[in-house]
Amino acid sequence: MTLYARIQDGKVFELFETDGDMAEVFHPALKWVEVPDEAEVFQDWLWSEEKGFMPPEPDNQA
Repeated sequence: MTLYARIQDGKVFELFETDGDMAEVFHPALKWVEVPDEAEVFQDWLWSEEKGFMPPEPDNQA
């Protein structure tokens, strides 16, 4: 099975695992990115074309 992350506004909005063709499973307007096997990715992580997946910035508000 392949793990995909749905990207919305530069963040991982949800994760979905399937053996199916993502183009047939979801509307093409949704942006799905394949998560590399070695990556550990969670909802609300950041994503960009240049840097890939990144953990969110720590909340430094006290």
